[in-house]
Amino acid sequence: MKKFMTLAVIATLAIGVVGVKDTTNVPVSEMTQEQLSNMIIGSWVMDDVTLQEGGIDMKMYDGTAQYNSDGTSSGTAKMSIEVEEMPADMRGFQISGTSNWIIEGQNLRETMFDMSVTPLVKSEGSKQMAAAMQGQMQAAPVTVSKILSVSKKTLVLQPEGRTLTYTRK
Repeated sequence: MKKFMTLAVIATLAIGVVGVKDTTNVPVSEMTQEQLSNMIIGSWVMDDVTLQEGGIDMKMYDGTAQYNSDGTSSGTAKMSIEVEEMPADMRGFQISGTSNWIIEGQNLRETMFDMSVTPLVKSEGSKQMAAAMQGQMQAAPVTVSKILSVSKKTLVLQPEGRTLTYTRK
C-alpha cells in the first residue's frame, strides 16, 4: 500500500513538456538534463489509470499537474479504491500535493513538501482512512520516475515499473 501511495503522489504531480527547441522524436537518452528540465515546465493532464496493489484495484482519475520554472510543482488527482467489501463512503479520495523537482540523468526526482488526502464522501471512517493514507504518503516524500518519452504533447513516466501517460493541457 505504501508503494501505491507514493505512486499516487507521483501521479498527482504529473510532468509537462515545453520545448525550447524542437525535440520532437528525439529519444530521452539523447537529451541533456537541461533540455529535459526545460521541457518539464507546463500544465498536464494524467490519463486515467487503474493500478493493482496487493490484490486491490485503485483507479486514478481527473489528475492534473503544474510544473514551474522555479523547480516547484503542484497537482491533484482523485483516487477510487475498487473493493466490494469496502463501504462506499471509504472508496474515493482527493489527493493534492506540492513538491520540488529536478532532472537527474533520464529521471525525474520529486521531493514532496506538502500534501493532503481528503475523502470525497465525508464520514468518520473515510476521514480516518484519508489520514492514514496521508501519513503513508508523507513517510515516503522522495520519488524517482524514469522518463520513457517526451514530446510537445505527451510525457510517459515509469515510477516503480508502472507506466503513466500525461497530455499537455
